[in-house]
Amino acid sequence: MINMIHTTPTKKTVKELQTMHSETKMYVDDAVQRFAGVWSVDQERKYIRSVFYHRAASAMVVSVIESAIEASEAEGDMVGKERLQGLFDDGYRRQNLDGLQRGTTIRRFLNDEVSVKGTFPVIDGERYTYSDYVTFSKLDEPVRNWFMQCPIVVTELDNVPDKEHSPIFTELQMGTPLNKQEQRNALRTPIAQYVRTKSNDEEA
Repeated sequence: MINMIHTTPTKKTVKELQTMHSETKMYVDDAVQRFAGVWSVDQERKYIRSVFYHRAASAMVVSVIESAIEASEAEGDMVGKERLQGLFDDGYRRQNLDGLQRGTTIRRFLNDEVSVKGTFPVIDGERYTYSDYVTFSKLDEPVRNWFMQCPIVVTELDNVPDKEHSPIFTELQMGTPLNKQEQRNALRTPIAQYVRTKSNDEEA
């Protein structure tokens, strides 16, 4: 019997997204992520603007760990099952597969680490214009309130065997090709794990 992955897209507000991340431990696997800092400040600002204007259509994609454990066992992948079970026992309930940069950018913006300028809409139909770059806390309250209710699409994948996480990640990046190192990094092999560990140690 072919294992079928179940896809459930949902629309969450920025506020709901932040609540979800604070209440549900999200595991970020270095094997299925782009390297940190892949977005420039200009790209971050463009994304924030797209959120303000409800144009952030690309979904953040997460895998539900509990169902992934069952799917891995059904596929006979005991190594994958044990890896995921370890994550579940540590309190993780979701694994991020795509959208880390978007989530990080929103968090940086809310923490005043990214500034924006321009004209932004608010709930009552008015618009506020900022000629100079300002951080989130310096925006007028109606603008902040508008941003917090802006929609973000989150797609949850159920029943994903662990061995399918890397192929799904690679397929999701086809619109913006991974560089050679990121393609190698996505492979779940001992040498790839060694490179990821060394890279993280050097960054720390």
